[in-house]
Amino acid sequence: MRRCLDDAHSFKEAEHTATPVRDVLLRQKSMVLAAIGVITVSTAVNYMLQYVPTFAIRQLKMDAATGFAASILAGVILTVVTPFSGWLSDRIGRLRQMAMAGVLFALTIYPVFLYVSVSGSAWALYVLVGWLALLKSVYFGALPALMSEIFPPATRATGMAIGYNVGVTVFGGFAPAIIVWLISATGSKQAPSFYLMFTTLISLAALAYIAQRRRTPQIQPSAA
Repeated sequence: MRRCLDDAHSFKEAEHTATPVRDVLLRQKSMVLAAIGVITVSTAVNYMLQYVPTFAIRQLKMDAATGFAASILAGVILTVVTPFSGWLSDRIGRLRQMAMAGVLFALTIYPVFLYVSVSGSAWALYVLVGWLALLKSVYFGALPALMSEIFPPATRATGMAIGYNVGVTVFGGFAPAIIVWLISATGSKQAPSFYLMFTTLISLAALAYIAQRRRTPQIQPSAA
């Protein structure tokens, strides 16, 4: 597929650098931190969804089939809704769409975890997983384009690669271990929501920073 795709005009017309990694790390550190920030909640929710079967079995005392059925539900929602949310972000704006999803994350994560903990039913688990997957789809559908827009064409691929991989490694890869520790330390089944709210605040702060920078000439949306 990549071999059959043409590069964007902004990339072809840009002056390229022979040292993109050095340029990104020395001159665009704030952009890299912004990229890490905006992906934080998305990758945390992604790994939380992968942890759902274990959470359902160990914490909610459900059977394995229920936990894995919830994971399938999440996969279906992500597959169907994400392309549509990407299309929608072209029309209403990426920052607005992602900020709305982030605010909903922050306001509803704890209540839905409380609901599933009190109810303990398979239906409650499906509601939790479906809601997480839906919000992640709305947020993530706009994320790749936003990450590309905050870097200039000459260092776009390098900046996105560094921001994505650092963000996923730190806030996604360690998510299951952090969630297990939180549950053990607090004794609360709602503990995973604490980590998700924390990552949501990081992403909202990154979105606010990007919005502020867009009011100046430093960061402009690409023409691609």
